Amino acid sequence: MKRLSTIIIVSLLFLTACSYAEMIDEKVAGEEVTNQQNEQEIEYALTKIIGSPSASSNPNDYVKAHPEEFAYIVGQGELALGYFLSEFKKTSTDGLREYVMALACTEILGSLNPIENWETGRAWYNSYKQ
Repeated sequence: MKRLSTIIIVSLLFLTACSYAEMIDEKVAGEEVTNQQNEQEIEYALTKIIGSPSASSNPNDYVKAHPEEFAYIVGQGELALGYFLSEFKKTSTDGLREYVMALACTEILGSLNPIENWETGRAWYNSYKQ
């Protein structure tokens, strides 16, 4: 009888541990989906910012025209920073998109931003990664 009790207890502990591991796996998978959704929303906001005003050659005009979208991106904090840094790493382009990404990164980093003077988004990124 004592042996049967021990087997039952060990079995219950094993089942509980398996259930807990499955819950952790599901939570991690859910966070990955959420991060992907947030990254898509960040990309959407970025695309909206760089879409207008098309008559301007000043990148700051694009940000000023879309304060809500820019605030959303900056509000995403570390997630947006990581997403933009990975986007910089994927390409070597240096246009309006990169400028707005760099501007958002500097806002997110705040006083932790090590780069004070930069003229292009790519220049900011190249200095930042060093």
